[in-house]
Amino acid sequence: MSLLRRSRTFVKRSGLTAPNESVDLFLRLEADARTNPQIEGLLALLRQTAKLLAAKGARVLTRNEPGNGNLWTLLIAQQSLLSVLGNGIEERGQIEATYNRMQEWIRCLFGEDSIEKSLSMLKPIKSAIQVNTPA
Repeated sequence: MSLLRRSRTFVKRSGLTAPNESVDLFLRLEADARTNPQIEGLLALLRQTAKLLAAKGARVLTRNEPGNGNLWTLLIAQQSLLSVLGNGIEERGQIEATYNRMQEWIRCLFGEDSIEKSLSMLKPIKSAIQVNTPA
């Protein structure tokens, strides 16, 4: 199943945060549940970080939480794009607001290296784009 198709399936299952107002800005971390079955340590770290993301206005779900029926999704943070942008800002301001919110989320997740180290131990998704790194 493609990454886009899994994302659409997730949105259908979990729903938008403000479906009558706007689409959502979202950040999703995923891993192949078949090749990475033992990731409780990583999930514990993500659940701790989820509290920080929620304090910044995001709806956050991790694997096996109600509303996240997708075994591939380790974490998803989502927020109504309208609440991120506010009303009446010009295009440049919208771009900056979106960038700033994503940057806040990324800093929460990767400000310390424990989540990054745990993610680097995961086996890659076989259908994902392969990146060649120098030997």
